[in-house]
Amino acid sequence: MADKQDSLAWQADEYQDYQRGPGWYFGVAVATVALAVGAFFLTGGDPLPPVAVVLMAVIFVGYALKPPGRESYSIDGQGIKVGAKTYPFLRFSAFNVLQDGGPTRLYLVFNQRFIPPLMINLPPEPAQAEKISRALSEFVSYNPEVIPHPIDRLMHYLRF
Repeated sequence: MADKQDSLAWQADEYQDYQRGPGWYFGVAVATVALAVGAFFLTGGDPLPPVAVVLMAVIFVGYALKPPGRESYSIDGQGIKVGAKTYPFLRFSAFNVLQDGGPTRLYLVFNQRFIPPLMINLPPEPAQAEKISRALSEFVSYNPEVIPHPIDRLMHYLRF
């Protein structure tokens, strides 16, 4: 991307869509019952905490059932565009390319301390993903030691 006016654009899912079998839902149900019973006994028989645990589990499963939407992405001389929102390159300190069994993703770390990283799915074609990574490295430093936060890794492990 020698010319800063060039633009790379692609479409991808907003997030990784995991295939969850009956075992996943059974595990959520068992964990919910265990947490609800534990909350009931830890609070001395108060019914509110178990109800809150069950409600959170219902919301968790509801989000798990929601299919990802398609999002438009582009990189140009101004920054990274995700849908209608543009992130200037100066907001990022580093990025890494994650290949962990799902779609290849860009993992972009913001300069600000308390802003969660931005994860962007790349196209499935390796040549196009490499081209996007090279173009981004002209503006943001590539750092292979930048890895997802433990919470992000836990959510990936839980297939969420």
